[in-house]
Amino acid sequence: MENDDLSEQQLQHQTEMLTRRLPIARAALEKIAKGQWAPEILKIARDALNTLETLNALDALKVFYRKMSAQEYEHSVAERKTAIASTALETIANAETDPGVRKLARETLEEFSVLSDGEKFKGFFLGVQQDEPIPEVDATELKRFHENMSERCREAGPGVAIGLVALAPSTSGADTGPLCVRNWLLGIMSMQGLLADWQQGTELDGSVYRVAATIPVNNEQFDPEAFVTRLRAERSA
Repeated sequence: MENDDLSEQQLQHQTEMLTRRLPIARAALEKIAKGQWAPEILKIARDALNTLETLNALDALKVFYRKMSAQEYEHSVAERKTAIASTALETIANAETDPGVRKLARETLEEFSVLSDGEKFKGFFLGVQQDEPIPEVDATELKRFHENMSERCREAGPGVAIGLVALAPSTSGADTGPLCVRNWLLGIMSMQGLLADWQQGTELDGSVYRVAATIPVNNEQFDPEAFVTRLRAERSA
């Protein structure tokens, strides 16, 4: 995908991910460059580090990218640096050399593919903005999330923000996003008074969670009438 096709938020998200990986790559290259490896391996690592240092020092890059916005510039530089470091590590990982240095290079490259919970969460909501469907969740997990959120909100009082880690401490970033959206459905349905027949006090019937966990949702758009129809079908089953 070209930069022109990326929204400002997507560009920022990609830049943040690239920026987080650069120190990981640099640390591995520095460790390799200072090790007792074959001369060609040392040269690959040192050349890559030298190139990265050169890029850091070249304000002239801003002239090269003068037609870009500041955000596009930061993304392009981070992308270029990551490519330099990744290429060096891939070359080392595939070289006929000491197994130890190959292992270090491969483990570093594998770490690149691991998204942090924050990256997963932000990536999910960027996908929502692009009309990607909201994944289904486990009804039991949704019930736990909803009850935990309700309890934390009561404890915190009105107007107090609650962190997602507090709401779902054992849930990954990839799962927290869908839980948030589907819990939001419950709030909308409750505020519209559509769950009264499936509610005892503050306790929701299990069918409510089952429907909320699986009903199709796209870009936070859903049909409340379809929700109620599904609930009635569960009752009749």
